[in-house]
Amino acid sequence: MEGDIDITGILSGDAEEFRTLFYRWYPKIRGFINCLVKSDAVSGDLTQDIFLRIWKDRDMLGNIASIESYMYRMARNMSLNWLKHRKVETGYAPVWESPYDDAPDSIVAEKEMRLLVDLVVSGMPEQRRRIFEWTMSDVTGHICRSGERSLSGKKMKAL
Repeated sequence: MEGDIDITGILSGDAEEFRTLFYRWYPKIRGFINCLVKSDAVSGDLTQDIFLRIWKDRDMLGNIASIESYMYRMARNMSLNWLKHRKVETGYAPVWESPYDDAPDSIVAEKEMRLLVDLVVSGMPEQRRRIFEWTMSDVTGHICRSGERSLSGKKMKAL
């Protein structure tokens, strides 16, 4: 028993004991997560996920020496996983986003600009065009043509 929380009660499915655990530890765990992720909304979501997992996997609580250490470890791991996932998501965000909105004249202006870019690119020498398309596919994340990466850095600078 930790404090006045009966872990055996939670193990047996006692919702009152779980409620006591939740109300006592939710603010502390949320504050800890918020220090790591720097977002109130995300810290609230992650904290709820922790307590949901504790309730769903309550049969495993019998193997845990300290519920407090267990919750803080879960909070740390979930926060780090969220931060890693966020880093991956932001890495795939498009570098160039259209400054135009969805208004019809903006859509036409964007299409005209893309046509102009396509016209300039089609007038490039073959090797320069391939390099341009290759780098733009990496930047925008649309197509990854790893088979065409046989050019050295010196050759690319020369082009």
